[in-house]
Amino acid sequence: GDWNGGGGTILAGQGTDEVAVTAGTFQLTVTDEGGCQGKRTFLVGTTSVSIPDFEVEPICDGSLELGFDSVEFAGGYASPAEGNMQIQMISSSNLGWGEAFLQVIVTHEDGTQDISILDSDSDFETYNQDTNPELALVFGDSVQVTFFGTGNPALDANFAVNLFNCVNNCNGENEENCSNFEDLVSGEILYLGPALCEVQEAFGTWSVEGP
Repeated sequence: GDWNGGGGTILAGQGTDEVAVTAGTFQLTVTDEGGCQGKRTFLVGTTSVSIPDFEVEPICDGSLELGFDSVEFAGGYASPAEGNMQIQMISSSNLGWGEAFLQVIVTHEDGTQDISILDSDSDFETYNQDTNPELALVFGDSVQVTFFGTGNPALDANFAVNLFNCVNNCNGENEENCSNFEDLVSGEILYLGPALCEVQEAFGTWSVEGP
């Protein structure tokens, strides 16, 4: 296909099935062996955009009298939402967590990882993407949160953790995004799963022209 940039830059892959582009507006033109063309304009934002795979059935047989049609597509995601893993560290003592800490690993779709080590010197500490940018999440990320204790189980019993996965607070409609952990055990994985950021499904229509 032929990609024409309209405010963005085509970094690699022009004329192939896969291209690398910057944020911007692009028009893809696909021409089959019979000279029929399909065109589609894509707006690529600063978050990743997934354009779904699809097959287009033949739409003309060489007879211009039949006219031309349009093709609708759906699937994939147009605008993956962003969020963060907000973490509250709680202690029944105002001395905080001592030598205990949380390890947070955010694994992105490309395999890269952001690792955070969180500790607390008070009875209540909150971490989010404002305090720790590596806690920022997008749809497709996976998260692992692990507790490492003081070495004294009796002291570790004073600690608790609240996790807010891609939400800032909890209500009756987003309970699956919120978790509370008590009676912590050193080495315990508190959470291992996906970033629960919502996304917007992609859909649209290809306009088709004859030769």
